[in-house]
Amino acid sequence: MSIDVLPREPAEVTGRAAGRSGSRVGRVLIGLGLLSLVALGLAWGMLRGMRASQPLGGAARPGIEAAPGAGPDLAPASPDTAGLSTGIVVEGRASLGEPAPEFRLETVAGDHRSLSDFAGQPLLLNFWATWCAPCRAEMPYLEAVYAKHADEGLVVLGVNVQEPTAVVAPYLDELGLTFPVLLDLDGDVSRLYRVGSYPTSVLVDREGRIVTIRRGAFVNEPDINLSLSMIMPELD
Repeated sequence: MSIDVLPREPAEVTGRAAGRSGSRVGRVLIGLGLLSLVALGLAWGMLRGMRASQPLGGAARPGIEAAPGAGPDLAPASPDTAGLSTGIVVEGRASLGEPAPEFRLETVAGDHRSLSDFAGQPLLLNFWATWCAPCRAEMPYLEAVYAKHADEGLVVLGVNVQEPTAVVAPYLDELGLTFPVLLDLDGDVSRLYRVGSYPTSVLVDREGRIVTIRRGAFVNEPDINLSLSMIMPELD
Protein backbone atom coordinates (compact mmCIF):
# COMPACT_ATOMS: atom_id res chain seq x y z
CA MET A 1 0.00 0.00 0.00
CA SER A 2 1.34 3.40 -0.86
CA ILE A 3 0.65 6.67 0.93
CA ASP A 4 0.66 9.84 -1.08
CA VAL A 5 2.30 12.75 0.70
CA LEU A 6 0.76 16.07 -0.29
CA PRO A 7 3.25 18.78 -1.08
CA ARG A 8 3.69 21.39 1.71
CA GLU A 9 4.50 24.30 -0.57
CA PRO A 10 0.93 25.53 -1.11
CA ALA A 11 0.32 25.68 2.65
CA GLU A 12 3.54 27.59 3.15
CA VAL A 13 2.61 29.96 0.38
CA THR A 14 -0.83 30.43 1.90
CA GLY A 15 0.74 31.09 5.29
CA ARG A 16 3.10 33.66 3.87
CA ALA A 17 0.25 35.36 2.02
CA ALA A 18 -1.86 35.42 5.15
CA GLY A 19 1.09 36.85 7.06
CA ARG A 20 1.56 39.58 4.52
CA SER A 21 -2.17 40.33 4.54
CA GLY A 22 -2.22 40.45 8.33
CA SER A 23 0.76 42.79 8.43
CA ARG A 24 -0.90 45.10 5.90
CA VAL A 25 -4.07 45.20 8.00
CA GLY A 26 -1.97 45.93 11.06
CA ARG A 27 -0.21 48.78 9.32
CA VAL A 28 -3.55 50.21 8.17
CA LEU A 29 -4.95 50.01 11.69
CA ILE A 30 -1.88 51.67 13.14
CA GLY A 31 -2.10 54.42 10.52
CA LEU A 32 -5.76 55.02 11.28
CA GLY A 33 -4.96 55.15 14.98
CA LEU A 34 -2.24 57.75 14.43
CA LEU A 35 -4.56 59.86 12.26
CA SER A 36 -7.21 59.72 14.98
CA LEU A 37 -4.69 60.89 17.59
CA VAL A 38 -3.58 63.77 15.36
CA ALA A 39 -7.21 64.81 14.77
CA LEU A 40 -7.96 64.70 18.48
CA GLY A 41 -4.85 66.77 19.20
CA LEU A 42 -5.84 69.41 16.66
CA ALA A 43 -9.39 69.58 18.02
CA TRP A 44 -8.11 69.95 21.59
CA GLY A 45 -5.70 72.68 20.54
CA MET A 46 -8.46 74.63 18.79
CA LEU A 47 -10.74 74.29 21.82
CA ARG A 48 -8.01 75.55 24.16
CA GLY A 49 -7.29 78.45 21.82
CA MET A 50 -10.94 79.49 21.76
CA ARG A 51 -11.14 79.30 25.54
CA ALA A 52 -7.95 81.31 25.95
CA SER A 53 -9.21 84.06 23.64
CA GLN A 54 -12.48 84.39 25.59
CA PRO A 55 -12.02 86.70 28.61
CA LEU A 56 -13.83 85.76 31.78
CA GLY A 57 -17.07 87.48 32.69
CA GLY A 58 -19.54 86.40 30.05
CA ALA A 59 -20.05 84.99 26.59
CA ALA A 60 -19.13 86.85 23.44
CA ARG A 61 -22.09 87.81 21.30
CA PRO A 62 -22.36 86.54 17.72
CA GLY A 63 -21.47 89.19 15.15
CA ILE A 64 -19.79 91.53 17.65
CA GLU A 65 -16.05 91.57 18.12
CA ALA A 66 -13.77 93.18 20.64
CA ALA A 67 -11.70 95.81 18.87
CA PRO A 68 -8.04 94.95 19.55
CA GLY A 69 -6.91 98.52 19.99
CA ALA A 70 -7.80 102.14 19.72
CA GLY A 71 -9.18 103.44 16.47
CA PRO A 72 -9.13 107.01 15.23
CA ASP A 73 -11.79 109.54 16.11
CA LEU A 74 -14.23 109.94 13.29
CA ALA A 75 -15.42 113.44 12.54
CA PRO A 76 -18.61 114.17 10.57
CA ALA A 77 -18.49 113.12 6.91
CA SER A 78 -15.23 111.19 7.37
CA PRO A 79 -14.84 107.53 6.33
CA ASP A 80 -15.82 105.07 9.04
CA THR A 81 -14.02 101.75 8.86
CA ALA A 82 -15.93 100.49 11.90
CA GLY A 83 -19.19 100.36 10.00
CA LEU A 84 -20.80 102.68 12.55
CA SER A 85 -21.47 105.50 10.13
CA THR A 86 -20.20 106.78 6.81
CA GLY A 87 -21.18 110.40 7.25
CA ILE A 88 -24.45 109.63 5.48
CA VAL A 89 -27.48 110.25 7.64
CA VAL A 90 -29.56 107.16 8.33
CA GLU A 91 -32.99 108.26 9.45
CA GLY A 92 -33.90 107.03 12.91
CA ARG A 93 -30.39 105.79 13.70
CA ALA A 94 -27.22 107.37 15.07
CA SER A 95 -25.36 109.42 12.46
CA LEU A 96 -22.40 111.75 12.73
CA GLY A 97 -23.35 115.40 12.96
CA GLU A 98 -26.97 114.54 13.76
CA PRO A 99 -28.90 114.56 17.07
CA ALA A 100 -28.20 111.49 19.21
CA PRO A 101 -31.27 109.22 19.13
CA GLU A 102 -33.30 109.13 22.34
CA PHE A 103 -33.51 105.93 24.39
CA ARG A 104 -34.54 104.76 27.84
CA LEU A 105 -32.86 101.89 29.68
CA GLU A 106 -32.74 100.26 33.09
CA THR A 107 -29.79 100.91 35.38
CA VAL A 108 -27.91 98.34 37.42
CA ALA A 109 -29.73 99.72 40.47
CA GLY A 110 -33.09 98.92 38.88
CA ASP A 111 -34.37 102.40 38.00
CA HIS A 112 -34.54 103.89 34.50
CA ARG A 113 -32.68 106.69 32.76
CA SER A 114 -33.20 108.38 29.41
CA LEU A 115 -30.70 110.13 27.19
CA SER A 116 -32.76 113.30 27.56
CA ASP A 117 -32.06 113.25 31.32
CA PHE A 118 -28.60 114.58 30.41
CA ALA A 119 -29.72 117.29 27.98
CA GLY A 120 -27.36 120.26 27.83
CA GLN A 121 -24.37 118.29 29.12
CA PRO A 122 -21.39 116.94 27.16
CA LEU A 123 -21.76 113.18 27.02
CA LEU A 124 -19.41 110.26 26.45
CA LEU A 125 -21.59 107.26 25.66
CA ASN A 126 -19.57 104.05 26.00
CA PHE A 127 -20.83 100.67 24.69
CA TRP A 128 -19.10 97.68 26.24
CA ALA A 129 -19.35 94.11 27.59
CA THR A 130 -17.70 92.32 30.51
CA TRP A 131 -16.11 89.69 28.23
CA CYS A 132 -14.33 92.38 26.19
CA ALA A 133 -10.68 92.72 27.26
CA PRO A 134 -10.10 96.14 25.59
CA CYS A 135 -13.23 97.41 27.38
CA ARG A 136 -11.77 96.39 30.73
CA ALA A 137 -8.44 98.03 29.88
CA GLU A 138 -9.99 101.45 29.24
CA MET A 139 -12.38 101.49 32.22
CA PRO A 140 -9.91 103.08 34.69
CA TYR A 141 -9.32 105.95 32.25
CA LEU A 142 -13.06 106.52 31.80
CA GLU A 143 -13.50 106.55 35.58
CA ALA A 144 -10.61 109.00 35.98
CA VAL A 145 -11.93 111.58 33.50
CA TYR A 146 -15.42 111.23 34.94
CA ALA A 147 -14.13 111.97 38.45
CA LYS A 148 -12.12 114.96 37.22
CA HIS A 149 -14.70 116.59 34.97
CA ALA A 150 -18.10 115.66 36.41
CA ASP A 151 -18.26 119.04 38.18
CA GLU A 152 -17.85 120.68 34.78
CA GLY A 153 -20.91 118.85 33.52
CA LEU A 154 -19.29 115.88 31.79
CA VAL A 155 -21.40 112.73 31.74
CA VAL A 156 -19.76 109.36 31.18
CA LEU A 157 -22.60 106.95 30.52
CA GLY A 158 -21.79 103.27 30.15
CA VAL A 159 -24.10 101.02 28.16
CA ASN A 160 -23.54 97.34 28.80
CA VAL A 161 -24.89 95.26 25.96
CA GLN A 162 -26.92 92.09 26.53
CA GLU A 163 -25.70 91.07 29.97
CA PRO A 164 -27.80 90.84 33.17
CA THR A 165 -27.29 92.73 36.41
CA ALA A 166 -25.93 89.56 38.05
CA VAL A 167 -22.96 89.71 35.65
CA VAL A 168 -22.52 93.49 35.40
CA ALA A 169 -22.81 94.54 39.06
CA PRO A 170 -19.83 92.48 40.35
CA TYR A 171 -17.74 93.75 37.44
CA LEU A 172 -18.47 97.38 38.37
CA ASP A 173 -17.62 96.68 42.01
CA GLU A 174 -14.39 94.93 41.08
CA LEU A 175 -13.17 97.89 39.01
CA GLY A 176 -14.53 100.55 41.36
CA LEU A 177 -16.60 102.26 38.65
CA THR A 178 -18.92 105.06 39.77
CA PHE A 179 -20.20 106.52 36.50
CA PRO A 180 -23.76 105.48 35.61
CA VAL A 181 -24.21 102.24 33.68
CA LEU A 182 -27.32 101.23 31.76
CA LEU A 183 -28.34 97.75 30.63
CA ASP A 184 -29.13 97.25 26.95
CA LEU A 185 -30.50 93.77 27.56
CA ASP A 186 -31.93 93.13 24.10
CA GLY A 187 -29.26 95.06 22.18
CA ASP A 188 -31.74 97.50 20.62
CA VAL A 189 -29.82 100.63 21.64
CA SER A 190 -26.56 99.11 20.40
CA ARG A 191 -28.19 98.57 17.02
CA LEU A 192 -29.72 102.05 17.12
CA TYR A 193 -26.21 103.46 17.52
CA ARG A 194 -24.76 101.18 14.83
CA VAL A 195 -22.23 99.57 17.13
CA GLY A 196 -20.07 97.07 15.26
CA SER A 197 -17.36 96.32 17.84
CA TYR A 198 -16.55 96.84 21.51
CA PRO A 199 -15.70 99.18 22.98
CA THR A 200 -17.36 101.96 21.02
CA SER A 201 -17.66 105.49 22.39
CA VAL A 202 -20.06 108.08 21.00
CA LEU A 203 -19.35 111.68 22.00
CA VAL A 204 -22.32 114.04 22.11
CA ASP A 205 -22.01 117.81 22.52
CA ARG A 206 -24.13 120.11 24.70
CA GLU A 207 -26.55 120.61 21.81
CA GLY A 208 -27.19 116.87 21.69
CA ARG A 209 -25.39 116.20 18.40
CA ILE A 210 -23.00 113.34 17.73
CA VAL A 211 -19.61 114.95 17.17
CA THR A 212 -17.40 111.89 16.92
CA ILE A 213 -17.53 108.11 17.18
CA ARG A 214 -14.59 106.23 18.60
CA ARG A 215 -13.93 102.62 17.63
CA GLY A 216 -11.64 100.75 20.02
CA ALA A 217 -10.32 101.43 23.49
CA PHE A 218 -8.85 104.69 24.74
CA VAL A 219 -5.24 104.00 25.69
CA ASN A 220 -4.80 106.63 28.43
CA GLU A 221 -6.32 109.80 29.89
CA PRO A 222 -4.68 112.19 27.40
CA ASP A 223 -6.17 110.07 24.63
CA ILE A 224 -9.64 110.52 26.10
CA ASN A 225 -9.06 114.23 26.71
CA LEU A 226 -8.22 114.70 23.04
CA SER A 227 -11.66 113.36 22.14
CA LEU A 228 -13.37 115.22 24.97
CA SER A 229 -11.97 118.51 23.67
CA MET A 230 -14.31 118.09 20.70
CA ILE A 231 -17.33 118.39 23.00
CA MET A 232 -15.68 120.41 25.80
CA PRO A 233 -13.47 123.06 24.14
CA GLU A 234 -12.58 124.43 27.57
CA LEU A 235 -10.35 121.38 28.09
CA ASP A 236 -7.90 122.54 25.37
